[in-house]
Formats: sequence, structure tokens, C-alpha cells
Amino acid sequence: KATATVTVAPAVMVQSISPVSIITKAGTAPDLPATVVATLIDGTSKNVAVTWDYIYPSQYASTGTFTVSGSISSSSAIKATVIVTVTASSTSATVQSINLINIVTMAGTAPTLPSTVTAAMSDGTSKNIAVIWDTVYSYQYTSAGTFMVSGSVSTSSTVKAVALVTVASYSSSTTVQSANPVIATTTAGIAPDLPSTVIATMGDGTTKNVLVTWNSISSSQYASNGTFTVTGTILTSSTIKAVAIVTVTTSSTSFTVRSINVVNVTTTAGTAPTLPTTVTAVMSDGTAKSIAVTWDYIYSSQYASAGAFSVNGTISSPSSIRAVAIVTVTGSSASTIVQTINNVIVTTIVGTAPDLPSTVTATMSDGTTVNIGVAWDYINPSKYAGAGAFAINGTISSSSSIKAVAVITVITSNASTTVKSISPVSVTAKTGTIPNLPSTVTATMSDGTTKNVTVAWDYIYPSQYASTGTFTIGGTISLSSSIRATAIITVK
Repeated sequence: KATATVTVAPAVMVQSISPVSIITKAGTAPDLPATVVATLIDGTSKNVAVTWDYIYPSQYASTGTFTVSGSISSSSAIKATVIVTVTASSTSATVQSINLINIVTMAGTAPTLPSTVTAAMSDGTSKNIAVIWDTVYSYQYTSAGTFMVSGSVSTSSTVKAVALVTVASYSSSTTVQSANPVIATTTAGIAPDLPSTVIATMGDGTTKNVLVTWNSISSSQYASNGTFTVTGTILTSSTIKAVAIVTVTTSSTSFTVRSINVVNVTTTAGTAPTLPTTVTAVMSDGTAKSIAVTWDYIYSSQYASAGAFSVNGTISSPSSIRAVAIVTVTGSSASTIVQTINNVIVTTIVGTAPDLPSTVTATMSDGTTVNIGVAWDYINPSKYAGAGAFAINGTISSSSSIKAVAVITVITSNASTTVKSISPVSVTAKTGTIPNLPSTVTATMSDGTTKNVTVAWDYIYPSQYASTGTFTIGGTISLSSSIRATAIITVK
């Protein structure tokens, strides 16, 4: 008899689920999607059915934000999350924009695109509408890289859906596999402010901030309303490109917060996630703005094993709209070499040498952060003789190949120089080890400049770093008795 050998591939389990953001009007039940995008442990993404928890009418009776969990059939442990923002009632309901879709597939495998997209309506609500995607050709996903697919919706002939497809290759190393797209908004006639780093997903599933050099942008691209895309080169990858999607709107005098973009963070089991100190808020005039955020406490049990969970954060105004971070927990790794160095952002006035810090914050390959001394390159006075911006490098003693970078903005003089705010500090320490806090913090002055000021931190009790977790302490600066410094300490 003939014999046939059949190899059955193991089931690919769900590793995380992309969060869903929905906007509804006060008194109207939110329209939740029937499917969510799940990321599998092999790095690909798939649309899976979801059953949402019951939503009480009191949750959407008035303006604010709340979170709803959902169960998927393919996983009993990992939950879906939808962030619902409730706005005031309005009669206008035309399509304003469509949320970007992010999809990951493996080289040689056609991407699975969703049958619906979330549209932001002109009355501030969101709605799930059917989409017909353009044809995706096989050559687009034959090898690692990134490409975009457009889609048409029946409710608008001008507003298109966009899916950003990342093609990854099978790898367990820490090379860049994909980069999160950057969403930027600017007003007509003003060049968009693109970040110097992007969040990259590595081959081992963790996320990392990597430097990016953006392609030049022509002034004609932001001269009038519309949307355009900018690509950037990631310094640690020759094949994976960064993508920024820039929306140009008409200038407006209204600057209230309308919603906050969801933050996605990946960490390894047993390691407290490092959450950003700022989040991107979408303002009522359509522009985007980075604002400080204070995250809720994260318990060590939440990242003790693989899975996903959400964390809420508070911004200064309004208190009703909360930030949300989705944390994905993967496997673990260990090493203690310098992996990256946080960029230094400094502002000075014309004719005044920039005040650069004597230390920079380095992220080690084991996930901890440490403050290390830096020697900055010489700055020629001609660089700050007139308004503009430039960057310089710095050398750290513990690494000859990784350089610190300071981005310096030079502005015209302003008479007022009181402290306006202090950038929060994020530090990671090991269990039982006193956190290494900086001796200075960066203060933003009322004239727009930044200044490094000495800080006296509050006492840290040994019990605070005796076990894994996250806590916050305050610090006092001499220039202001009312504005305090803040350090967010993660113990792993």
C-alpha cells in the first residue's frame, strides 16, 4: 500500500489584540465592530470575531471616556479592548476621516484586510462602515517591507480608507521587523513636526524607539487641505521604512482635546513596561498635540506572563478624557549593553549657548534604564547666532558605537522666563536596587526655551523598590515652589 506522510502545523495562538477606538454621542449606544485585529505569535495579524461585554446606558449617558472588554473565540485569556469616547450630541454626520488600518503578514502570504473600517464623522462620532479594498498584487508581499492599500467606502467618494501592510520575515533575532506609522496633523502652510524616532517592532516581538531620517517634504504638500505620506529611513535597517501620514487642515482657534491616540507598548514577561511620558491628543480643530500624561499604577501580576492588558492615564485637561496604553507581554531575554540613548531636546534663544545636560538616559538590552555621562561635540557659536534648529552628537563612556543626540532649537528672545512645566523622568531599576535618578531635570520656560535645573527628589523608601511594580515620586526645583518634577520608576 502507498503511504502518505502528513505534517500538521501547530495552531497559531493569539499573542495580542489591537485596541479599538470608538466615538459616540451622549445617549447613543456605541457601534462596536463584530471583529478585531489579532496579532498571532508568528507575528502575523488576523481578523477574529469578538463578543463584547455588556455596556450599561449610564456609561454613555454623558460625555467622557470608558473602556469595554471583549472575548474572542480563539483565546480565553487574551481580551479585546475598545475605548469609547462619548461626545455631545450633534446633527451633522458626514464622513470626516477614516482610521488607519495596520496589518502584518509574513513574506509570501497575502494580507487579510478587514471588511469594515472605522470612520470619524463630522459630528465627532465614529461609525463602522463597509470597505472595498484595491487589489493587492503578490509582488507587494513577496519580501519584507511596507506598502499601503487604499479602499473605497460607500458613504464618501472623496475620503479613502488606508491600510498600512507590513511584510515581515521569520526571525527570532532583534532586527527591525516593522515600524509603527506616525500620524501627524498640521495646518495649511505650516511644515509638519515629525518625530526623530519611531516605535519599531523587533524580531523577538519587543518594541524599541529607533532613530529615523525623514525624506524631504515639499512646501506644496502642506500648502492646502489634504493628506500625504512621507517615508523615512530607519538607521538600524536598510529594508524596513518608516511611514508618516500627514493630514493638513485649515487653521482654527479652538484647541480643546477631542480624543487621545492609543499607545501600544510591548515588554517581556517579568519586565515592567516603559510607558511614554506624553501622548498624542487630537484637538477640536483637527490638529495633533503632544501632552503630558500620568499613568495609573501597573501591578507586577499584569506582566508576569505572556498576554495583553490596558492601562489608563490622566491628562491635565479635560479630566473626562483619559489616555489608554495597550501593553503586550511576550517572552524574556537578558543582556546589559547599551541598546539606545534617549534623544535630548533643548531650546535656547539667539546668541545664547544651549544648556546641555551632563548625563543622558540609556536603555540597556535587559530593559533597564541608566543615567550615564556624556561628552558633547563642540558647538560653533554660528549655529545659535540666528533662529533655526540643529543637532549635535555626544559620546558616552560605556559605548564607542552608540552616540547621544541633542536636537537644539534656537528662537528669538522673550522677556518672560518663568518655569512653565517640567518634563517627567522615566527610570527603570532592578528589584532591591535604589533607582538611579538624575540630578537635573528639563524645565520648559514661559518664553519657549528649555533649561536644565537642579532637582531635589523626595525620599524613596526601600519598600517601594523591594518588588516589581511602578511608582511615582516628586522633586523640588529652586526656580519654582509650585511646579514639581516627577519621576516614574519601574522596578523589574
